[in-house]
Amino acid sequence: MESLFPFLLAFLLSALRVSTPLILTSMGGLMSERSGVINIALEGFMIVGAFAGAAAASHFHSPALGVLFGVMAGMSFAAIYGFFVIPMKADQIVAGTAMNLLALGVVPLFSKTFFDSTGSTPALEMVDRLHWEPMLWAALLVISIHLILKFTRFGLWLGFAGEHPEALSTAGISVIRMRWYGVLASGAFSGLGGVALSIFLSSSYSRGMVAGRGFMALAALIFGKWKPIPTALACIFFGLTDALQIRLQGVSLFGGPTIPVQFIQILPYAVTVLVLAGFVGRSKAPSSLGRPWIVLLAMGLGLSGISACTKTPIAPPAASISTSEKETHAKGEIFQEMIQDVFETKLKDQEVYESYLGSFSQGASLEGVYNGLTHSAQYRELEKKSPLANPATLQFFSEQMSFIQKQIKTPIELSSTMAHPLAEVSYPTGQEDALPVIPVEKKSRLKSKVDDVAEISALFKNASFLTLKRILGDAVIRLFNESAEDPLILSKLYGEWSAELAGKNVDFGLELRNQPNPEFHTTWAKANPLDRVLWETLNRIHRVMNHKQNEH
Repeated sequence: MESLFPFLLAFLLSALRVSTPLILTSMGGLMSERSGVINIALEGFMIVGAFAGAAAASHFHSPALGVLFGVMAGMSFAAIYGFFVIPMKADQIVAGTAMNLLALGVVPLFSKTFFDSTGSTPALEMVDRLHWEPMLWAALLVISIHLILKFTRFGLWLGFAGEHPEALSTAGISVIRMRWYGVLASGAFSGLGGVALSIFLSSSYSRGMVAGRGFMALAALIFGKWKPIPTALACIFFGLTDALQIRLQGVSLFGGPTIPVQFIQILPYAVTVLVLAGFVGRSKAPSSLGRPWIVLLAMGLGLSGISACTKTPIAPPAASISTSEKETHAKGEIFQEMIQDVFETKLKDQEVYESYLGSFSQGASLEGVYNGLTHSAQYRELEKKSPLANPATLQFFSEQMSFIQKQIKTPIELSSTMAHPLAEVSYPTGQEDALPVIPVEKKSRLKSKVDDVAEISALFKNASFLTLKRILGDAVIRLFNESAEDPLILSKLYGEWSAELAGKNVDFGLELRNQPNPEFHTTWAKANPLDRVLWETLNRIHRVMNHKQNEH
């Protein structure tokens, strides 16, 4: 027993040492992917960081400068990667693979230039190497990132850039800037992980020393569900398998021949594959991970992209296109219709239209774009200037809200406070609160469920026209998302609702939309995705409200 304890202690310390580069690199990957950018270029960042760190430590005889040059090399490669995937919107998997290949080619070139060898850098003296420092850095980094993501505005914004970029942009925070922060941080931390390999675990850089650790860090990130502490524990688990394979080399089983070293060395990678096979399907990635952020070039009525003129809307090219392209262009046409319904204007800027086509082709939803419009800063300003809803519009709004309240499982808490324009989002200036604060007035005391038409009308009698459109649109979305669990009930709800709205004597833009037969609309809803069915309902709601407001 006395001899077992020193062995276990040495084994544990060895595992912590070999897991240090993984922890540092995985924290970099976490920052990038929590911001919404897939980063399989971690391997390349580690390679250049390991080489630059060892080369600088050898030349300047300073491990501190080695760390600095390694981090700068990783950030430089991350900047190149960020340029292609953020403003240029290149495919993130392809770009990451290209960066890994670039690192594999660039490092031997510089190694041959400076050291007359494509395989390694000169060996370092002990005084020029790191000793225990990277282990401390890794622990501090995990704790710091956990606290930043959980308790600071920056962490909140970074998470929203990967989860709900539309909401972040609506609050006035640049999604592009937050993603740049995430990618550059991934380069810095991965470069530091490479430095830990070359001047902490080793005494020089050698070709192949990274050996897939960037991908192992990515696997740990998935295993840890994109959370700092679970990800670090996953890295330690992989470190244990790596330390175990080192201990098992040259060991014989049951007194027989020794296990071939090649089989022992694949142990960490085999465990990585097994972990991914068992957990990748259970881990929920940030919802907007891998989706480029399309910057809307002109959104307000007074800007160049949207005009109140009645020119012919932009049409997609007439050339033969694939099924997926047809779906994308169909969404592009719906986007034009959305602008018309929400703002009562038409889109004429081809560049804005093409930007949204690109957004739709990358998986953007109609619901997300609609929310971006009705909760944008421009819509907020228009709400303040919008006239009060006339009696006919208010009556229609109240009837529809009453219908929704009776259908929805968890009724919406209605109050007169909601009749005000969308509130400005403000942020604390001191340390008393790290989360955004949305100022609201004290709510009126009401019963938990308000579904009476007259009572709803009384609550919203002083609301503007655009405020009622926004509130009703949000209520429709909430009802549809709640009903999405049962497609049959949702389809029937859509059919009856569409038939009822068809009797309002309003042109809905297409002949089939004006069908009064609920079975027709129910059948159509069963054959189409929720996103499209939701928009068809929102389209009808907005057109009726626009008609009633303009008619009187």
